[in-house]
Amino acid sequence: RLILTPFKEEDAEEYLKIISNAEVKKYVPYGSAETLDGTKELLNVYVEGDFNHDFYVCVRLKNNRKIIGSIIAVSMTRTVLDVSYLIDSHERNKGYCTEALQGFIQYLSENNFCSCRLSLTIEKENQASLNVVQKVNGKKYRSLSSSEVYRIKIDDLLELL
Repeated sequence: RLILTPFKEEDAEEYLKIISNAEVKKYVPYGSAETLDGTKELLNVYVEGDFNHDFYVCVRLKNNRKIIGSIIAVSMTRTVLDVSYLIDSHERNKGYCTEALQGFIQYLSENNFCSCRLSLTIEKENQASLNVVQKVNGKKYRSLSSSEVYRIKIDDLLELL
């Protein structure tokens, strides 16, 4: 149902509609753009940035290529990626977030990132996201005052995918 693609500069207007939505921004751990120019700058970083094993992934519906979200994975160390994701508020509760995260994990495993661990910090009140991380076999790593940190080891998931 989904495809994961790199972002393109021409995605700015469509992506802005998603990231400027108050319901989407509620749990976004990084700042989001509020204007078209700001979104173009953000996507320019995603498209042009020269990052060592950082991933900026556009989540699209397969049937019409509509953007419904993103996955951002930033290298914390050589083997740990800090992962955040978002899905358009109009496309939630359809299993897309779980499917996109599983697809991203599959991509990592197919591209020799099997020894990586994913780190996901989830707000305690964000039950939907807590459910997603548990569906992809995330293990609670530690609790913070308002959030939980989960870890996912890619090698451990290969048999589940």
